[in-house]
Amino acid sequence: MILNINATRMELLRLKKRLQIAQRGHKLLKDKRDELMRQLLSIIDEVKNLRFSIEKEFQSILEGFMLAKAEMGPFQMEQELLLPTKTISVSVEQKNLMSVHVPVYTREVKGDIISYGYFNTSGELDISLIKFDEFIES
Repeated sequence: MILNINATRMELLRLKKRLQIAQRGHKLLKDKRDELMRQLLSIIDEVKNLRFSIEKEFQSILEGFMLAKAEMGPFQMEQELLLPTKTISVSVEQKNLMSVHVPVYTREVKGDIISYGYFNTSGELDISLIKFDEFIES
């Protein structure tokens, strides 16, 4: 950027002040970027660990549902699980993190997971639904 300036001592002092302010602002922006990256990397590590544990737990729940489906039959299992009694709602809010708006998700769970009688159902279905309920609550 070429500036049209006067060659005076006052102009030199004014430009030196502008340069110092610009350098301080640049340093502050670099520090902010570094802090945001540090926080992002810590969030990434946390998400990796959570994802691994969620996938492992969810795989166990799905295996239980497959065993229940094999014991009861697909039609009977579908009939027992036809009417859901548990509802989940998710809301999104904004959090300000170093002048960056970050979404924060909260969930609200209502109702009971088991909505059928125990007479015609498999015990494996009950166990799987209870595990799934704990999975949702955690």
